[in-house]
Order: sequence, then C-alpha cells, then structure tokens
Amino acid sequence: MICQQCQHEFEILPANVSGGHRLLCGDSTSGDDLAYLMSGEIADIVFSSPPYNAGDNSLGGNKNMTEQKYANDSDNKTQEEYLSFLIAVIKNVQKHSQYQFINIQQLSGNKIAVIDMLYALREHFCDVAIWHKGGGRPAMCESVMNSRFEYIFIFATQLNPTRQIKTNTFRDISNVFELNPSGKNDYSDVHAAVFPVAFAEHFISMATRQGSCVLEPFCGSGTTIIAAQKLGRRCMAIEIDPLYADICIQRWEEFTGKKAIRIERKATNED
Repeated sequence: MICQQCQHEFEILPANVSGGHRLLCGDSTSGDDLAYLMSGEIADIVFSSPPYNAGDNSLGGNKNMTEQKYANDSDNKTQEEYLSFLIAVIKNVQKHSQYQFINIQQLSGNKIAVIDMLYALREHFCDVAIWHKGGGRPAMCESVMNSRFEYIFIFATQLNPTRQIKTNTFRDISNVFELNPSGKNDYSDVHAAVFPVAFAEHFISMATRQGSCVLEPFCGSGTTIIAAQKLGRRCMAIEIDPLYADICIQRWEEFTGKKAIRIERKATNED
C-alpha cells in the first residue's frame, strides 16, 4: 500500500488475522484515520507514550540520528503547540476507548504543557501511576536533578470518573511500578525512546482481559503490539512515520514467525 501522505510503501496488520492486531500508517490527530482504524470498535484502554517534546534532548544521546527523534513530526514544539497536540490526540482517542493510559516524563520542553493538560482534562482525570526506573540516567545539564520516574496519567472517557478502572477486576496492585529500563535497545539506530515490553505488559494486563482491544496512537517501534501479542490482547495502532511502521511489521513478524498481510484502504472523497 502507498501512503497518501508520504508515498512510502507499507503494510498493515489486518483485524481478521494475526490475533486481531492492526497497524495504520496515519496521523493520530486525524479523526478520519482513527475512525478508519477502529471501524466502530471501542477499545478497553489506550496505552501510549506520546513524544515528550524533548527538543535538543530528543535523540537521547544517539549519535547515529542526525535530526529529530520523530522523522515526520517535530519533537520541538512550543509549550502551547505541544499542549494543543496532546489535547487533540487524547480527545480523539477518547471517542474510541474507555480509558487512556498516557506515559509522559516531565522535561523542560513539556513541563508547563503537562500541567495545563491535566487542568484541561480534569473532568476526565481518573488516576496517576508512577514508573520508578531505579537509578535513572544522569541529567544532561548541570544543576538538574536526575529523573528516576515517569508518569502514567489515566483518563476516562466518562466525565468525573472515580479511581476505579472498570475494564478489569484486580486487587493489590501498587500505583508505583518498578522496572529498570536499562538494557539493549535493538532499535536505537532509528528510535531512541523504546520503552520495555514489560512496562506495557504490566498496565495492559492490569486494566484489560483476555481478548480485549488496546489502542496505541503512537506505535513507534511496536512495543505495545508485542505486549498485546504476548498477553492475548488485540492492538489497534497508528504510526505516522513509515520507517517506524516498517519496523513494527518486522518486529512482529520476527516475534511470531508469521507474515503480516496488507489490506488496501478504500478511497474516500477526501483522499
């Protein structure tokens, strides 16, 4: 299939094979793209880590990457632009999901926008969890504390939710998840911000049941797809960068030993 935006050939994981995973090379801020991907289905949860607006730090010290971390989307927005971006995506995915788990680390380039996001979505705020990463990486600048944690903000589509996550039943799960992310990143030459599969597995298994649908609007290198595959969940994913979309396909094929099948997107009046 040829992407309408970038003319890059890519493949899609269709909903009728491969455990129900589906990957669209598209834009998660686009209502049309989300509607096409979901085809009327409502996901139990969104699990995603949007770009952090890391600016000059976005390469994570990766010398092999000469431009920004996200080739087809700027990771160096103003605070106002980044806030608008976050709100647009979350409002968009709320039309197709019950709960939204959004992983963000507060940085200089997003710290105001993150606070403003929480205020803007206060009527949908459900809970917050912490990913405790152990020692953490040293801060790049002087007089800046090393960061040892990241947020997972949990929103609900319904207004004024309680802290209860009603898509699954569980007890005795802490709101602090401890996992040291240090280890080999097999995709570091193209993606500097791959989170561990176990990180996605923890929250997906907590908040969903077998066979449930998980929506991932920033698929990156496909970690959420792999976590869903391992847990017997179905992942509906969007990735704007065709290079990352190809990596998602390759990674899933290597993990499962299966071949992804492409399906053609039907043309619309807007295409």
